[in-house]
Amino acid sequence: MFHFILFALLFHQTICQTTDWVSLFGTYSNQLLPNNDDLTLRGVSLEECARRCVEEPAFVCRSFEFTTSTSPRICHLSRENRASTGTSLRSAPGVFYYEKTETVVDTVLINQYPLVPYPTAGRTWWTCRSVQAIDGGPQHARYYFKLEYVYTVDNNNGYFTATRSTNTGVGFVRVVVPNNNGVSNLPIGVFSCSGKQGDRLSKVSTVKMSAQAPLKPTSTTLTVNFGDPIILMTSETGGSGDVVWEKRSVSNVLNNWQTVGTSLDVTSQAQVSDEGNYVFYRENEQDRALVGITRVIVRECPAGKYGVPSCIYDCPVCYHGGWCDDVSGECVCPPGFMGKNCEIGCNRINYGQSCQWDCNNDDIAGNNANPNCERVMLCLPDPYGCSCARGWKGLDCQTPCAGGEYGAGCTQRCDCKNGGTCDVIKGCVCVGDWTGPSCEDKKFRLVVDPPSLHITNATGTADVTVTCSCHPWGEDDCPVLTVQRVDNGEALQNTRSFPDEANSRWKALRLTPQQKLATLRFGCSAGDGSGYQDAVEFRVTGSR
Repeated sequence: MFHFILFALLFHQTICQTTDWVSLFGTYSNQLLPNNDDLTLRGVSLEECARRCVEEPAFVCRSFEFTTSTSPRICHLSRENRASTGTSLRSAPGVFYYEKTETVVDTVLINQYPLVPYPTAGRTWWTCRSVQAIDGGPQHARYYFKLEYVYTVDNNNGYFTATRSTNTGVGFVRVVVPNNNGVSNLPIGVFSCSGKQGDRLSKVSTVKMSAQAPLKPTSTTLTVNFGDPIILMTSETGGSGDVVWEKRSVSNVLNNWQTVGTSLDVTSQAQVSDEGNYVFYRENEQDRALVGITRVIVRECPAGKYGVPSCIYDCPVCYHGGWCDDVSGECVCPPGFMGKNCEIGCNRINYGQSCQWDCNNDDIAGNNANPNCERVMLCLPDPYGCSCARGWKGLDCQTPCAGGEYGAGCTQRCDCKNGGTCDVIKGCVCVGDWTGPSCEDKKFRLVVDPPSLHITNATGTADVTVTCSCHPWGEDDCPVLTVQRVDNGEALQNTRSFPDEANSRWKALRLTPQQKLATLRFGCSAGDGSGYQDAVEFRVTGSR
């Protein structure tokens, strides 16, 4: 019996680790999305087509089309989907449209003056921005904002007396508390809004606290992975007595603790049920407005994994403090960075997953009061949570980054190599032929897929793709690229290059190697006179 159980466990573990790439996509039979083709692959399987979409290095692939009515079969990869184009699917016999499921809707909740009342401001407000629409469901249609926790509410169905500054919920909604000097109007608690794109919804939450609270959190949001410990910390500025901790909903205490110190070990292994709003205050504090609040976010997968509920897929690397979404595997990039891996730095005042919004306008600060995002907390869809904009830190987001710090909330530390220097906004500023978050990469990336080919008895063939691309870490333009074979070996079959656009940030060469043992050498070069170049080898191995 013992041997049978052990075998079953080992077999089950092996099955769980099998990557089913197709399961990450929704399927639409005999339909296509018009003009949906950024990269065409021929002669690949459906599973390989799905894998290439997930791991495509040159762009964020959101959908693909797989044609079974042709020989060889054709795979079209695309950076677009129905929501991004606003286009409906079209009937196409023999074509199957696959779209990534549960992608994150680009939504930001801007919290102006997160600590209230602010001495020089007579009001505070929230601004919710989304790529398409702000959801105004029945529960919070009045202001498009929902109460997740508040210390007190008025008699108007649980809403603060506030003024909505716009008459539309399309892309932008702002709610203003006219006078935050009166206790009855202090908006202390956790508030949320939701961005909607097609049938997808992403909720974003933020925290406002009293500036006079004697206990404040070290951070308004804390993100942990499934199975990680949860330890809450406070900064002490006054008061005495034990600390009362409560996990709260809008009107109910879900759990409570009491400690002598100013930290709380919630659990050594986080579960999804541990997620929520944690409120703390001195036991002898009479004014319940003087509370600290931390919102705990629990990813439903262990560290480095995504794909709820199985969590069998490996997360991409999310640079500069980005977080891997536990459902889709997309990087939720911190304010000031964008790209598939959050590798591209925006201008200082820009934010959004495409750096499409900025603080230098009336949409956020009102009459350009804080054009550099000072005193503005930016909150993104979970699992990211909230942080200050690049270059600022602290609960009120008005303390500049110290030396060696950079990024949103100054949470990142520079580790610049190869002569790079640290900038509080962008991080490492590289010199010469070096690039990357720590100046650890060369200018170009040259990749062969698959990395080698094994033949047996002179059989075995496969298409090989050699891709040369600029590392997109910075804002600099990519020069015209050339990828070619640089040895003098025997001519190859079906050699073709793509894309045709001269200004593309990448260039690829696809070919079919001869069925014989060989070492092929390929090179990448730039046509800007800089002398940048790189080379890679591809080996055909096996027995004849």
